[in-house]
Amino acid sequence: MIDDYMEKKAKLQPTAALVMHWAEELCQQKPLNGYLDYLDLNEGEELLKICNDICNWYHEVILNRKSIIYNMVVSSLISNLEPSQIVIMAAGMCPLSLKILHEYKNKVSHIFEIDQGYMKQKRRIYREFYPERSNQVTCVSMDITRPDLINQLQYQECFDIGKPQIIIAEGISYYLSSNELEKLMNNFSSSYNGNKFIMDYLLPFYQINNERRNIPQDIFRIIQEQCGIPEITTHTRDDIKKVLRGAGGHLHESFNLNEMEFKRKGRNRYFMNPDDGWIECALGTI
Repeated sequence: MIDDYMEKKAKLQPTAALVMHWAEELCQQKPLNGYLDYLDLNEGEELLKICNDICNWYHEVILNRKSIIYNMVVSSLISNLEPSQIVIMAAGMCPLSLKILHEYKNKVSHIFEIDQGYMKQKRRIYREFYPERSNQVTCVSMDITRPDLINQLQYQECFDIGKPQIIIAEGISYYLSSNELEKLMNNFSSSYNGNKFIMDYLLPFYQINNERRNIPQDIFRIIQEQCGIPEITTHTRDDIKKVLRGAGGHLHESFNLNEMEFKRKGRNRYFMNPDDGWIECALGTI
């Protein structure tokens, strides 16, 4: 019986498992408590140890990032007069959909999660363990950089390009060129700037406090090696403004880690100054 249960667990690759380890605190809160029971994170344990040797509080970065992105989603849902359609890029096994639907079900028309991997396993977990939410989520196996992305999505049942769109691109700008990022935004740009694009991005190291610079340099070097990525992409806030303008939109708001931590905890412990952090999160309209 135990063996059958273990076989049902979704086995994550090292970097995907690492992020879920870092987000463990969020998965201990309703409605996500118990979600990690359905994942096999063993492949990420060695990587977690290596990263903890570099910075044993790096999970705070991920918790801050996920908290502000969720808040941006909520503010976008509330500001839209009709229920929104949400598209989560490179969704992986992150259970963001469950949290959104638990609290704002009536503000969401449908959620589409897109990734090249894990979507089959995630679909099974949703259907077996969260059936009350699964009918509002569609998991799509697809490369988010494909040029016909929006055309392919329109073949999906329930997808409605006419709905207000909220596009979430968490943890992916590091692996996309500015051109690829702009093309991704262009898939969802609207003539009236009614769609929202939510993302995070890594700052160039020269913008980071010299005493902190080694943390993101070492962490992202390890991730780069694990994923076999030739280069990690960094952006300034002005770069993001330019990319958004290229997609016909504009930057609505952005937050550094100093601001994210304060919004999440009501105080600052790890990020006392604006240049102590190395990622920012942005909300643009497109």
